[in-house]
Amino acid sequence: MPAYFWPYYLLLALTGWYHLVHGLSVALPVLGVRAASLLHRPAVFNALVGLGGAALMLGVLSLGGAFFDVGDPSTSDYARLVQRLLSPPGH
Repeated sequence: MPAYFWPYYLLLALTGWYHLVHGLSVALPVLGVRAASLLHRPAVFNALVGLGGAALMLGVLSLGGAFFDVGDPSTSDYARLVQRLLSPPGH
């Protein structure tokens, strides 16, 4: 279900990445890490978020089969379990 998979996991990954970078930019100076002051520079912060976001986009698309064959997902044990749980009783 790529219409749900790609947007959901892409937004999840991007928001998690932004949260991590922003959180480090706030927490590390409080903990006394002097090198973290680089993260307060908008150019460094934006470049780090942008490059990491691009890598995450490629990763999510890769997991979704955009770059190579991931096989038939309906043959996995998980897919069979979902189909069994979602099918009407008696079918």
